Amino acid sequence: MERFARALVRRRWAVLAVWVVIGVVAAVRAPATPALLNIRGGSERETEASRAEDLLNTRFSRPIAEFFAVTLEGPARFDSGGGRPVLDTLLAGLERQPYVRGLVSYPATGDTTFLSRDRKSTFVIVALDIGSGDSAGALVLPVRRTVRDALA
Repeated sequence: MERFARALVRRRWAVLAVWVVIGVVAAVRAPATPALLNIRGGSERETEASRAEDLLNTRFSRPIAEFFAVTLEGPARFDSGGGRPVLDTLLAGLERQPYVRGLVSYPATGDTTFLSRDRKSTFVIVALDIGSGDSAGALVLPVRRTVRDALA
């Protein structure tokens, strides 16, 4: 073991170079990592539980299982004035997306719980329509892009 330790000390630049290569490979491959992860866990193989879930989904309407909460804060009030058209534009942009099952927001419900006390902050619940498997994580970037486009 001592010989191995001495060899590492003598060739410390080679060890450092190996770690640099590992770091570069990790940095290059990192952006693809979220697509490879199964956020919900489980297996891709059909199981008794997945068959039961499929039967329940075809027989009964599905509850909101996958959703995002989009929060907005602006200089104007969202219940009237300059903030309301911005909120309406965002809601229209989200509604057009094929993966959006529904939206729950202040304009849809009239519930002031969706607004802050000063009415300059609000949130929107975006119910997702995802198929079997795990695609909710893959929808983060498209939803962010839609929000940015609506607010641009």
